[in-house]
Amino acid sequence: MKQGFKNRCTAAMTDTVSTGRGKEEKQTLFARLFDSSQETPTPVEAEISGSIPEWLSGVFFRNGPGQYEIGEYPVNASIDGFALLNKFEISRGTVRYSSRFMQSKAYVDSIEAQRLVYHGVGTLAIPDPCKNIFQRFLADFTTENTDNCNVNFVKLDEDYFALTESTKLVKVDPSRLNVEATVDMANYVDVNTSSAHPHYGEDGDIFSMGSSYGRKTFYNIIKIPKSNEADGYLMGASILCKIPATSSLRPSYYHSFAMTKNFFVFIEQSVTLNVPKILVSKLFGWDPSQSIGFDSKRMAKLVVIRREDGAILPRIYETDPMMCLHHINAYEEDNHIVVDACCYDDGAVLKNFSLRDMRNGGAVTKSLAKRFILPLEAIITTSASSEDLVTLSGSSATASLRNDGTVRCNPEVLCDIKSEMPRINYDAFNGKKYRYFYSVGSNESQIMKVDVVTKTQKLWSDHDCFVSEPIFVPRPDSLDEDEGVVLCSIIDTREGERSYLVILDGKTFEELARATVPADVPIGLHGIFIDN
Repeated sequence: MKQGFKNRCTAAMTDTVSTGRGKEEKQTLFARLFDSSQETPTPVEAEISGSIPEWLSGVFFRNGPGQYEIGEYPVNASIDGFALLNKFEISRGTVRYSSRFMQSKAYVDSIEAQRLVYHGVGTLAIPDPCKNIFQRFLADFTTENTDNCNVNFVKLDEDYFALTESTKLVKVDPSRLNVEATVDMANYVDVNTSSAHPHYGEDGDIFSMGSSYGRKTFYNIIKIPKSNEADGYLMGASILCKIPATSSLRPSYYHSFAMTKNFFVFIEQSVTLNVPKILVSKLFGWDPSQSIGFDSKRMAKLVVIRREDGAILPRIYETDPMMCLHHINAYEEDNHIVVDACCYDDGAVLKNFSLRDMRNGGAVTKSLAKRFILPLEAIITTSASSEDLVTLSGSSATASLRNDGTVRCNPEVLCDIKSEMPRINYDAFNGKKYRYFYSVGSNESQIMKVDVVTKTQKLWSDHDCFVSEPIFVPRPDSLDEDEGVVLCSIIDTREGERSYLVILDGKTFEELARATVPADVPIGLHGIFIDN
């Protein structure tokens, strides 16, 4: 059992929690956090302290970078690390852990060549030394999209696919951590990128987004109908809506989007991609991340699209310049759309693309959970005042009608504590009015539960460790939104210490159990729970 563990569960704390680490110590621990991991292909038994609920049975399946160099060549961006699939198998009060590097073509080819073969977000491929200058020049313009899918997962029918922001999807077997197939979204719909955060419809359809670049750039909403393996996983996929970019030369970057019962909401944010620079980046040896920037003068736009037919609502909603990586949830109420997201007021977080910067502790950033309320036409056209269009109670978010017909939205801050990697009780409450979300908190050692009604929080932390994305697992036949458990992989980078899986009560946020793992566990990015 890990000695001296800390369990801190408090309500309505402010964003002043300190890790108690000095700068030098913090840099050392961060450097270890982004060291390459060792895979554990043979499952190992975890040491259990506390009591795991009897009903909890399944696989906590996680994805994220785990290897940051090939031979003598390191990646430049932390997100370019090679995918390390890892899982916690929970059954009858026991936990077994295993991990394996995803045997993608990008990984296998790079290992064989002992160099980086494919371009990444912040890393250019290393030229083949056996090719002449002309051949290398041509290769820069024929390199295919990477299948290093190290961000998230999506369930297509009964199978699981790893995702990144490339158009490639890699089918993986959660039981053996094997790669079984690779499919390319670009073979089915005309897109150059694909979101790593799709949504599941009530009828089994899946919705994603992808951009298409050209003389005119579009952000596309993609519909993948429920099918079967014989038909092909993406057979029947189509573009439901093409959202024109405000600027085709500098379109917005995005990582996720929102979905309600009747609408999609897309934020064209202030983080932009310099397309001309991307086109010549390989020629001049610039990594793609140098083409991403924050435009502090560019207002963010919230675009509303009807799910029924993909029609874009003509009303334009705007807010102050911002960046958003992860949406929390969205829903409709009394002719309003409520959109909750984790938002940055600047582009400081973009510096965290750099692996070197992350190993030095990362840039100081603060994303706040914010609520935007978008009044629909039934409200706008009948409102007695153009200054206060929001008629919902219980929120300080406002919206006002400008002379040019746009609606200016001023968000409400749901939580004063930094929030990232948010998760909800997705199956029961995505697209619906909800009350709770779970996220990483004010520092790297804290996770929290946020009540969006009372605007209070409950926090858990281990100041000696790093937390990952928390996952909520509902109790079978539960009646309450927060009736279940929260799973979180906790990474301990101190010498001689071990990482562990913590299991928290979804209601009280008190620690129920932890499973200490005798193996190397990566920090990872996103994950899912596969119920047995």
